[in-house]
Amino acid sequence: MIIKKIELQGFKSFPERTKIILHPGITAIVGPNGTGKSNIVDALLWTLGGQRSRSLRGDRSGDVIFNGNTKKPPLGMADVVLFLRDDDEELTINHRFFRSGESEYRLNGKQVRLKDIQDSLWKRDIAGKEYFVIEQGKIGLFLTSKPAEKRLFLEEAAGTAFYKDKKRQTQNKLENSEQNLTRLEDIIAEVSTAKNSLQRQASAAIKYRKLREKIRQLNSLNYRKKFLEIEKNLQEITLSYENSLRQEKELISQLKAEEKNLGQKRKEVWNLENSMKDGQKNLFALNSQVARAETDGERETRRIEFFEEKKNKAIEDTAEHERELLHIDKERTEAEENLKILVQTQKQKQQALKKTDQAGQVSQEKLANWGKTLETLRNEYFEKLSSHTETRNEGVKVEKEKELIQRQEEKLKSQLSTERTLLQQSENKLEQNQKELIQAQKLKDERKKAMTARQKELDGTLSGSQSLQNKISELKEKKDQETHHLWALEKLEKKERSTDTSKDIPEALGLLADLIETDDEHAPLIDIFWKEETKATLVHAQDFMKTLAEKEIKGNFLLISPKKKEETSPISSKLYKDPQVVGLFKSRIRPRPKIKDHLSHLQEAAIVKDIKSAVQLWT
Repeated sequence: MIIKKIELQGFKSFPERTKIILHPGITAIVGPNGTGKSNIVDALLWTLGGQRSRSLRGDRSGDVIFNGNTKKPPLGMADVVLFLRDDDEELTINHRFFRSGESEYRLNGKQVRLKDIQDSLWKRDIAGKEYFVIEQGKIGLFLTSKPAEKRLFLEEAAGTAFYKDKKRQTQNKLENSEQNLTRLEDIIAEVSTAKNSLQRQASAAIKYRKLREKIRQLNSLNYRKKFLEIEKNLQEITLSYENSLRQEKELISQLKAEEKNLGQKRKEVWNLENSMKDGQKNLFALNSQVARAETDGERETRRIEFFEEKKNKAIEDTAEHERELLHIDKERTEAEENLKILVQTQKQKQQALKKTDQAGQVSQEKLANWGKTLETLRNEYFEKLSSHTETRNEGVKVEKEKELIQRQEEKLKSQLSTERTLLQQSENKLEQNQKELIQAQKLKDERKKAMTARQKELDGTLSGSQSLQNKISELKEKKDQETHHLWALEKLEKKERSTDTSKDIPEALGLLADLIETDDEHAPLIDIFWKEETKATLVHAQDFMKTLAEKEIKGNFLLISPKKKEETSPISSKLYKDPQVVGLFKSRIRPRPKIKDHLSHLQEAAIVKDIKSAVQLWT
């Protein structure tokens, strides 16, 4: 084995990829200190599987990676490829080490383990042979070493260490095998000890299965009887519930009609209340008018009284004036007579006046005074007459106003009486409507109470129905659990019996119960419908006949024979289309592939929703 070439990258002092080709005839690598001569030897040992950091002149594994310098940063990987050449073949060994601690080995380009590389080198007598690398001081160490250390060194050089290592590994495997055999013997002894106990348990299980089968049958009958009773009660409750719903609808319709009538009554009451409010407003206005008229009447009465007093006074004044007028008339008459006398006297005296100026002048003055007195009396007469006329006119006006006020008062009293009559009628009608409203409200409350009582009765009925449903569900769940438990025990027994039978019949395929699968919901149906078939052992007819001719075999067997594809159950297509059918029995079964085509001759059945549907389909 000759070293042909070494490629280094990132290993110690070789950051760049460096190729060192060792041509034939090269016997040494020389150079000044620090140029990396020793690093080439370390790379060689490291690639051949050297793992000790001390032999590689380092403290830890990461020291083999280039740590950087002033010109280049540190690298994250060290990679060395060693090319070896033999007479017959070439060998390429690649070792990579990452700063994260991961290591990778390749042999001829294929990723392998370190052990694979070491085994390959052992076959070529170069693995683990560090003796061909002689460092400084190693010769003196060899000369001063102990005989045992020298012996190990010589065995390594001779190649016997590889076989000693193989011997050690083989001995360890033999020791492990002996320990496993000892453990198996202990297990066999324990199983043999428990065999009798298991047989007793199997006998007890068989007895338990028989008793359990009897209990299951009795429970099935009991459950069926209870189920029919509960179903009958449920039908009665359902019928009662439907009648209650129908009565409730009728009550609701009646209640709606009553509410409608009540709404109409309320509307009438509301209209009457509005009318009464309007009447009250009108009455209040009339009362106000009456009060105002009464006030005006009182005021006018006082005014009339005042005018009456004034009239009486005027009458008295008139009488006084008349008396005065009579007196004035009398005086006027007297004055006129006196005037006539004076005129005559004047005429008589004019002549005398002519005689005496003094006597004429006095008579003239007296005559002027009498004229003034007469004028004054006339003025007073006309004033008295005018005042009397005004007083008489005011009395007539007061009489007319008094009559008008009396007529208005009578009219207001008549309107007030009419409004009071209408108001009394409205109050009577309102009182009647309120009575009807109270009666309707009482009727509504009574019907509501009846509906509430009916609803409570319905709730009680529904609660009873729900409790019955819960009880049915509990019984069904308990029945399913017991059936599933019994089915599991029977399956265990069948499996044990199948094991015993299969030992006697090499051609047996096993129990039918072990060769079919289904979900937990339909597992009890298999035991009910295929009760005998599931206990049978499946065999091929021809092979079984040969075995039967050779030895006597006890048990139930199901012979498998091919069947034509067109032979199908006549009920399948008929029942499958019925809406009451949930599905076909065989469609709920998952047979093993080896018997999938041989179950067509077994009985088929339809799975329905309930007993009522089954009875309808049966009839």
